[in-house]
Amino acid sequence: MFTEEKRADVDLEALWTPKKDKVQDPEQGRSNSAEEDYQVRSQSSAGTEHNSNEPMSNVPRPPRIDLSQRRTFSTSVRQNSVHADVNPGSNDDAAAVGDESGHQERQLSAVLQALNRVPSEEIIKQLGSGPEDTDSTELLRECYSFAGTNPDRNSTTRLILGAAAVSAQHPGYTKEYLWTLFLEQTASGYRLGESLAFEIASAFLVPRLKGQEQKRTISELVDFDIESAMRVMDHLSLNGETIIMKHRVYNMMYRALLLSLADEKANIVQLKALRIRTLMNEIDLEWRGTDTRETMQLRLFLGDVEGFYEIWHAIAFNEGSRTADDYEVLFQVHAEAGNAVNARECLAVWTSLMERETPPIQPNAGLISAIARCAYVAGQPSDTFRLATVSQEWEEAGRLVVEEMKTLEQLS
Repeated sequence: MFTEEKRADVDLEALWTPKKDKVQDPEQGRSNSAEEDYQVRSQSSAGTEHNSNEPMSNVPRPPRIDLSQRRTFSTSVRQNSVHADVNPGSNDDAAAVGDESGHQERQLSAVLQALNRVPSEEIIKQLGSGPEDTDSTELLRECYSFAGTNPDRNSTTRLILGAAAVSAQHPGYTKEYLWTLFLEQTASGYRLGESLAFEIASAFLVPRLKGQEQKRTISELVDFDIESAMRVMDHLSLNGETIIMKHRVYNMMYRALLLSLADEKANIVQLKALRIRTLMNEIDLEWRGTDTRETMQLRLFLGDVEGFYEIWHAIAFNEGSRTADDYEVLFQVHAEAGNAVNARECLAVWTSLMERETPPIQPNAGLISAIARCAYVAGQPSDTFRLATVSQEWEEAGRLVVEEMKTLEQLS
């Protein structure tokens, strides 16, 4: 214990004063903190107070986000277009860029349509000596002058010219070169429209010139061509394009596959045709129209009987009834396919069902001739052949079928 004199000398009260100041009532502390926070908020809001009648030109807007179910390549070009919305006044810039892009696409589409109207011989002449030729003709000078130094426009221009050249069977252009152009276009993130994609896929499926085999068999070349066309269509699907011409592309794949029948076993060709049919079923094509009937015929030519009848039955479901032209195609394609078993089954089932269509199928010259050729391929003798129909019109038509069958037997 200190005496009063000693306490005054040491000055204990001075030593304890700071700690005493820190110990205070909690309620008072919270009140002081709230008061200070209010002062800070008041000072900060005073400088940024905004009158609702005045424009907020300096307030950045968040980027717009596309929520549609559309898959696209993630590139720096797309990222820049998104970030551009953050800057003040970027809406006008984006509109200008969109107008320019639309104008560019219309011009390139006009070039593509113009090339489609030109005969193949003229296209070969106008496209010069090959891919490296950029100024030997007026067409090349105009196209590359339009492309300029813009990488997107330049890539699309070369792709258009390459597709046109391969389709016209230009000796200086190959399908391998066209595939390289397609890879460069897609890898760069440049847009590939449906019309151009259809032209590219079509170019892959035209017959090759002799000398471009590069020591590969016809089967290997057909596989490359069909696979390349499929990749083009897959690219469109992944980017959400509405591919209204996809049916035609698959028909071209079937026609290209027909070329390999002379070089490959029939069962292997049938397996490849089955793969094409599987892909068509996956995209859920609607079976109606002229392209559908062409697909049906091509499937039977390739030995895909099940795929043929898949479409045959779907036509009646989607269109309500089959026509006389449909039955003419039915018997004609079985005759051209040359399979006696399939031809006999076709005759046994469908000659009797023609009268059950709505309206019933009436005989005509084309249909009578198709039935006669189908019966001849089926191996049925003319003296014993009878149509399984009951109407008087078809009874008279049956005699005409027999007469034409006798003519075919005499010619053979």
